Amino acid sequence: MGDDMAEFTLTFGAWLREQRQRYNIGTRELARMTRIQPSAICNTENGVGGKVHMGTCALSRVAFCLDLDADEVFARAGKIPPDLVEWLLAGDPPGVRIRMLREMKDNEVSREQG
Repeated sequence: MGDDMAEFTLTFGAWLREQRQRYNIGTRELARMTRIQPSAICNTENGVGGKVHMGTCALSRVAFCLDLDADEVFARAGKIPPDLVEWLLAGDPPGVRIRMLREMKDNEVSREQG
């Protein structure tokens, strides 16, 4: 459990680099496998601009090629999977489902602190 928690303190780029290196795949090889520009992978791994330089489709391809759970990749990258965006915005009124999720999170945090 301690190792899992330590993993979440890594930036997404550092975590992605670890996952890529776990399979001994170079940056250019991952770029070829995923059809992503090598610079996007390098910039993400190096934290250039403090952001992820890939969209959700690219992140899905990375997850597939590195045998990772796509939802974990999205979460670590700070992205919401496209199918969930559609669902989150489909509530009446729009945003009600986001508020519901936030309320669930806040209640869980309160229970953990209490």
